[in-house]
Amino acid sequence: MSQLSRRTGHSSRDVAQQPPQAVPGHKRTEIPSPMAEPASAISSRFTGAFSSPMELPGAAGSDEMMRTVDSNFPVTAPGLPSTENPNAVGVLIQQLQQALDSERAMKESYKHELEVANARLESAKGCSTNMVAREEGNQTPQQVLTTESASMEGGVGETAVRSDDLESATSHPSYVEESLRETVDALWVALDRERAEKKLIAIEMESERVNRDRERKRLEDAEAERDDYRKRWKSSVKELRQLTRTAQTTVQITDDNLIQWVRQLRFDIRNFAIKYFESGKSRVNIRQAEQECAKAVVSGYLAEATPGSKHFRDFLASPSRRSAVIQAFFWRFIIRGIFANFIWAGKLSEPVFGLYSRFRREIPSEQTIMDAEAMKRFRLWTVATTRLVTDLVESERNRVTQEKRSNILLREQMELAHDVIGPFLEVDRDHDGFATYHQDLEAILKRATLLDHNICKQAADVTWDFGNGGDSVFNQETMTLDRGEQPSLDGGCVILVIAPAMYKTGKSNGDDFSKPRQLLVPMEVTCKPVEDSPSIA
Repeated sequence: MSQLSRRTGHSSRDVAQQPPQAVPGHKRTEIPSPMAEPASAISSRFTGAFSSPMELPGAAGSDEMMRTVDSNFPVTAPGLPSTENPNAVGVLIQQLQQALDSERAMKESYKHELEVANARLESAKGCSTNMVAREEGNQTPQQVLTTESASMEGGVGETAVRSDDLESATSHPSYVEESLRETVDALWVALDRERAEKKLIAIEMESERVNRDRERKRLEDAEAERDDYRKRWKSSVKELRQLTRTAQTTVQITDDNLIQWVRQLRFDIRNFAIKYFESGKSRVNIRQAEQECAKAVVSGYLAEATPGSKHFRDFLASPSRRSAVIQAFFWRFIIRGIFANFIWAGKLSEPVFGLYSRFRREIPSEQTIMDAEAMKRFRLWTVATTRLVTDLVESERNRVTQEKRSNILLREQMELAHDVIGPFLEVDRDHDGFATYHQDLEAILKRATLLDHNICKQAADVTWDFGNGGDSVFNQETMTLDRGEQPSLDGGCVILVIAPAMYKTGKSNGDDFSKPRQLLVPMEVTCKPVEDSPSIA
């Protein structure tokens, strides 16, 4: 295929079959189908229109011609000159003749261009055939050029210069029209592509706007939620501060207060033990007293005073030293049955004690930062619970009922204590001193209950330490000797722990729980053996 056919998309046959088209820039005279009939037909038609031979204007016979024209071309015919102007007909004839000649020349030009295109097509076909032959016969490029030159010599002479032929072919009206059509199509495609891109951009912008609105709505909701949390947080902080101020004004207990209350309780227990269980000459049958006392209770309380030995039997049998083991019993009984049992809470003592015991078991005994924080939270919970329960118990509606329940619980503890120490009394049941015995016993248990209530109101953790029991070495830093007893040079061996030591961890306001515990009241012990105890083995 020639360059013309490749560029225009039409073969030479198609070009030959296409009707001639107007060349851009060429002004063409519009006549009724000038190529539809030959010149002879046009001449005969004009000849038949006149009665005499056609003559130019001004020649002889012009009058007769004008009369003939007037008869054949009525004045009312549209588009024709009037018969009053004889020169107009001649001008019209000349214009028609010129248009006919122009069309003939254009036709000849198109015919010539078609012949040139056909020649170029044949030349291209020859070149293609030669190339195939060279590939099949392994011809050299020089041979191919020779073959092509020979084929070109057999063609039309006007196609010697290919650049001129290509320029002539590209100027063909059909090629120009096709090029314009392709250009217009390309512009339409580009326009459609641009419209599609703009539409896609519009869709993306709409999606972005929707996402932006959604994010703005989410941000507004988050800000509203944050403001709500902030309001509730401020309200909680305000309530907490109010509770803290209230708690600090009601539960601030100093170390001096704790020391004073514990020493007062020790003093009451010592006086009670000496008054009712110590005498110059014992009136108690120890063997019979042990039989009256429940063996389980004895082993659970009295035997704990001297673990690992039976020194407590010697103390019970001694009229002058029996009060020491009674004191040891009382302190173990109070710590186990009064402290942290919430007897002061009345009907609420059992559920509160259940929660307290459960939470207390969850706190490890190791001294770590996490354990200190856990102990702090536990003690703050105890303070808050104590305050709420106290407010409920001391209300006008519940005060009488709660006091009755507290008294019942206290009498139960009194009966249990009496069952253990009653057989060792040095006072007859018929004696007046037996009535005061119950009053003093009740007073000791009430004072212990009050001390427990005060300890629960403050945040510091208070613990009691009995040491390792009997047969431990006396330590002056943590121990004190019984009344009238002097320490030996070698320190001596602890035979009986009369009263436990009191330690405190943290402060009453909830601070310093990470610091080591602090000794407030030392342990009271005796290192003096029993000398006046009869043999009861």
